[in-house]
Amino acid sequence: MRAKILYMTKTGHSRKIAKELASRLGIEAFDAKQSPDLQDTDLVIVIGGIYGGVSNPDLVKFIRSMDTPTFRKAALITSCASRKFFQKEVRAALVERGIDVFAEELVVWGSFLFYGWGHPNASDFDAGATFVEKVMKLS
Repeated sequence: MRAKILYMTKTGHSRKIAKELASRLGIEAFDAKQSPDLQDTDLVIVIGGIYGGVSNPDLVKFIRSMDTPTFRKAALITSCASRKFFQKEVRAALVERGIDVFAEELVVWGSFLFYGWGHPNASDFDAGATFVEKVMKLS
């Protein structure tokens, strides 16, 4: 299975998660702001944050503007200070592009001001690695 990690961040949390998972799992991580090449990929792990209760609008815009994607499967990892929100807008944009999105979404504890201070941390990275391994096994 050829997998890649795609992330976009405003605060650095999604990048931190992406880089750590890439290192642990031997998967390349790409910042969506750099218009990465996702060719020759079976599965894309999309990592993004929640801002004001919604997905990063720049990440949604990027997904909607991609050239016809060659990958057909994706999974979502979300950084959210409240741990109550999912990347609904990102999921919808992927589905609109004909991409099958893994039903389960991992939401890790992000931080905002002092709420969730110290996250993402090692336990979040462990959960992320376990999640990606599960997705890869089931894909």
